[in-house]
Amino acid sequence: MPNVTNKRQKRLFSKTRTKSEDPFVMIKDVFVDGGYHPVTKMLNYICLVIHSCSLLLELNYFVHNYHFDLMMKYCCAMSLMGYIIATMLFAIFQEHSAIDLTKDILSLFWPIDYCGPRVKEEIVKKATKINRIHYIVLLFAGALGITMFPIWGDQKEWFLCVQVYQHYFGKWSKIPYYVYFFTYPMLAFSSVRLPFMTMYAIVQIRMQVYLLHQHISEISGEYVYDMKNLQILCDQNYQNEIYDKMRLIISHHIMLKRWMRKLVHTVQISMPVFVLLGTMTSISVLFYAIYSFHNINFILKVRLISVSVCTVLVVYMFSEAGQALSTETTGVFDLLMTCPWYVWNIKNRRILLIFMANSLEPMTFSLAGVTLDYRFALGMLRTSCSYSLILYKLKTGI
Repeated sequence: MPNVTNKRQKRLFSKTRTKSEDPFVMIKDVFVDGGYHPVTKMLNYICLVIHSCSLLLELNYFVHNYHFDLMMKYCCAMSLMGYIIATMLFAIFQEHSAIDLTKDILSLFWPIDYCGPRVKEEIVKKATKINRIHYIVLLFAGALGITMFPIWGDQKEWFLCVQVYQHYFGKWSKIPYYVYFFTYPMLAFSSVRLPFMTMYAIVQIRMQVYLLHQHISEISGEYVYDMKNLQILCDQNYQNEIYDKMRLIISHHIMLKRWMRKLVHTVQISMPVFVLLGTMTSISVLFYAIYSFHNINFILKVRLISVSVCTVLVVYMFSEAGQALSTETTGVFDLLMTCPWYVWNIKNRRILLIFMANSLEPMTFSLAGVTLDYRFALGMLRTSCSYSLILYKLKTGI
């Protein structure tokens, strides 16, 4: 019987996942496959050139016509554009890493039916709830792109580029003006692209850890025995079966840790830039909402609400990804403590101790003392509120 079980496990382990077995395939199709499609890449390059040149013109105009009111009025849109340009640049630089990590998911990760139909059904239910949040983020990102169209109203109250184009291009200013704003759907896509790609990696890790938990739980509760009768220690078939299962679980856990190290390295490269730009953007958006919300027209209020909600959701997705990575990587250790090691032989006990030692330290998205988790999100919220209130007092003279 153990030989049959081992053969079945080896067959399942060598099985390659297909797209139909991925409950989060929407993220992969839209933001990885679609994001790195040749047409999308060309649009990304075009938008990157257009908006980078536009931002440089705005900065040049701002330097030569500096005024405190000018900074207060247009810093929100300029900081938001800086963040979007950064996302487009890092999406280009991280193309090979993102594709390699995605290929590893399809070739190395266990399918959702690896532990049976019951576990598969539980994973699908959890994935459905998570996907609802993803659809909400996409809804607001789409609203952000659509509401920026010039057909809904003039943009000069929020975007400095309107004055800049009139200043530098004169009667031809309408051409760059419409090109600038009709590319906003692509910018909205870029603004949530990296958070979605990071979240896709994390939800895949969550599924794999959950499958590991199921295997460990089977080891913990597979046998019912009398504590006074430990003849199971002499059952060599049982000990061999535990040994084979532990080898399978440990090999998969090692593969996951290697994959997560590559993911953490990829995220750490972009962390300094996005922490700085994210903080500046959240401060400027919150300040603009506090200072100008009651004095702007309806369409600008809709645009501001869309930007504010997208900003909050992006910060939430990054912090949720970091928190989930730390939580899931420590959950294996907690479950290993429930294993009936006292009925195992010496070899299996040693394997368990090594496994527990390797799963003790959590993995995090950390760099220079900054860790992406819930505390990071709360800290960014406190910082944004503090600095936006300071700017508000400077502006109003309170």
